[in-house]
Amino acid sequence: MAYSFLVETCDSERLKTLNVWSMFADADLDLRPHPNLARDRTPREHMVHQCMSEAKWFASMFGIDVGPALPANETRLAFIRHYADDSGKRLAALETKDAACWAARCTAIEGESRGGAKTPLPGPGPHPSTERT
Repeated sequence: MAYSFLVETCDSERLKTLNVWSMFADADLDLRPHPNLARDRTPREHMVHQCMSEAKWFASMFGIDVGPALPANETRLAFIRHYADDSGKRLAALETKDAACWAARCTAIEGESRGGAKTPLPGPGPHPSTERT
Protein backbone atom coordinates (compact mmCIF):
# COMPACT_ATOMS: atom_id res chain seq x y z
CA MET A 1 0.00 0.00 0.00
CA ALA A 2 1.31 3.44 -0.92
CA TYR A 3 0.30 4.87 2.45
CA SER A 4 1.79 2.14 4.67
CA PHE A 5 4.36 4.62 5.99
CA LEU A 6 1.51 6.41 7.81
CA VAL A 7 0.53 3.23 9.64
CA GLU A 8 4.19 2.55 10.43
CA THR A 9 4.56 6.09 11.80
CA CYS A 10 1.49 5.62 13.98
CA ASP A 11 2.96 2.39 15.35
CA SER A 12 6.29 4.08 16.05
CA GLU A 13 4.59 6.96 17.89
CA ARG A 14 2.50 4.64 20.07
CA LEU A 15 5.63 2.72 21.06
CA LYS A 16 7.45 5.96 21.92
CA THR A 17 4.55 7.02 24.13
CA LEU A 18 4.50 3.67 25.93
CA ASN A 19 8.28 3.76 26.42
CA VAL A 20 8.18 7.25 27.94
CA TRP A 21 5.30 6.34 30.26
CA SER A 22 7.21 3.27 31.45
CA MET A 23 10.00 5.56 32.73
CA PHE A 24 7.76 7.02 35.45
CA ALA A 25 6.95 5.53 38.84
CA ASP A 26 3.49 5.80 40.40
CA ALA A 27 4.90 8.34 42.86
CA ASP A 28 5.81 10.61 39.92
CA LEU A 29 2.30 10.90 38.46
CA ASP A 30 1.24 14.04 40.32
CA LEU A 31 4.53 15.92 40.31
CA ARG A 32 4.78 19.13 38.31
CA PRO A 33 7.87 19.50 36.08
CA HIS A 34 8.49 22.93 37.58
CA PRO A 35 7.09 23.69 41.04
CA ASN A 36 6.39 27.34 40.20
CA LEU A 37 4.53 26.71 36.96
CA ALA A 38 1.13 25.35 37.99
CA ARG A 39 -0.01 25.18 34.37
CA ASP A 40 2.63 22.57 33.50
CA ARG A 41 1.06 19.14 33.18
CA THR A 42 1.86 16.42 35.66
CA PRO A 43 2.61 13.02 34.11
CA ARG A 44 -0.94 11.91 35.04
CA GLU A 45 -2.46 14.99 33.38
CA HIS A 46 -0.37 14.34 30.29
CA MET A 47 -1.54 10.70 30.20
CA VAL A 48 -5.15 11.89 30.45
CA HIS A 49 -4.54 14.42 27.67
CA GLN A 50 -2.86 11.85 25.41
CA CYS A 51 -5.60 9.26 25.89
CA MET A 52 -8.48 11.70 25.45
CA SER A 53 -7.08 13.73 22.57
CA GLU A 54 -5.95 10.67 20.62
CA ALA A 55 -9.32 8.98 21.10
CA LYS A 56 -11.12 12.09 19.86
CA TRP A 57 -8.75 12.59 16.92
CA PHE A 58 -9.05 9.02 15.65
CA ALA A 59 -12.84 9.09 16.05
CA SER A 60 -13.22 12.38 14.18
CA MET A 61 -10.61 11.80 11.48
CA PHE A 62 -11.05 8.08 10.75
CA GLY A 63 -14.27 7.04 12.46
CA ILE A 64 -12.24 4.75 14.75
CA ASP A 65 -13.77 4.60 18.23
CA VAL A 66 -12.40 1.86 20.47
CA GLY A 67 -14.33 2.70 23.65
CA PRO A 68 -13.68 4.73 26.80
CA ALA A 69 -10.61 6.94 26.48
CA LEU A 70 -9.41 6.52 30.07
CA PRO A 71 -8.67 3.52 32.25
CA ALA A 72 -11.02 2.88 35.18
CA ASN A 73 -8.08 3.03 37.61
CA GLU A 74 -5.60 5.82 36.89
CA THR A 75 -2.36 4.19 37.96
CA ARG A 76 0.74 4.23 35.78
CA LEU A 77 0.35 0.58 34.87
CA ALA A 78 -3.37 0.98 34.16
CA PHE A 79 -2.64 3.91 31.81
CA ILE A 80 0.07 1.88 30.05
CA ARG A 81 -2.16 -1.17 29.62
CA HIS A 82 -5.16 0.88 28.51
CA TYR A 83 -3.19 2.98 26.03
CA ALA A 84 -1.39 -0.09 24.64
CA ASP A 85 -4.72 -1.85 24.11
CA ASP A 86 -6.55 1.15 22.62
CA SER A 87 -3.68 2.29 20.40
CA GLY A 88 -3.21 -1.30 19.21
CA LYS A 89 -6.88 -1.47 18.21
CA ARG A 90 -6.61 1.86 16.41
CA LEU A 91 -3.47 0.67 14.61
CA ALA A 92 -5.23 -2.53 13.50
CA ALA A 93 -8.15 -0.46 12.20
CA LEU A 94 -5.77 1.86 10.30
CA GLU A 95 -4.18 -1.16 8.63
CA THR A 96 -7.56 -1.98 7.04
CA LYS A 97 -7.94 1.46 5.40
CA ASP A 98 -7.57 1.45 1.64
CA ALA A 99 -5.79 4.00 -0.55
CA ALA A 100 -9.06 5.84 -1.23
CA CYS A 101 -9.46 6.55 2.48
CA TRP A 102 -5.93 7.93 2.77
CA ALA A 103 -6.32 10.05 -0.37
CA ALA A 104 -9.73 11.50 0.59
CA ARG A 105 -9.99 15.23 1.05
CA CYS A 106 -9.97 16.35 4.65
CA THR A 107 -13.25 18.05 5.58
CA ALA A 108 -11.42 20.23 8.13
CA ILE A 109 -9.45 21.88 5.32
CA GLU A 110 -12.60 22.44 3.29
CA GLY A 111 -14.28 23.98 6.35
CA GLU A 112 -11.31 26.25 6.94
CA SER A 113 -11.42 27.44 3.33
CA ARG A 114 -14.96 28.69 4.08
CA GLY A 115 -13.77 30.57 7.16
CA GLY A 116 -14.07 27.76 9.69
CA ALA A 117 -16.34 27.49 12.70
CA LYS A 118 -14.26 28.93 15.48
CA THR A 119 -14.90 28.73 19.20
CA PRO A 120 -12.94 31.28 21.23
CA LEU A 121 -10.15 29.72 23.26
CA PRO A 122 -10.74 30.12 27.00
CA GLY A 123 -7.17 31.08 27.88
CA PRO A 124 -5.05 29.47 30.60
CA GLY A 125 -7.39 30.14 33.53
CA PRO A 126 -6.53 29.31 37.13
CA HIS A 127 -6.54 25.50 36.77
CA PRO A 128 -3.85 23.09 35.62
CA SER A 129 -3.91 22.20 31.96
CA THR A 130 -6.10 19.11 31.70
CA GLU A 131 -9.30 18.11 29.98
CA ARG A 132 -11.09 17.33 33.25
CA THR A 133 -10.95 20.68 35.05
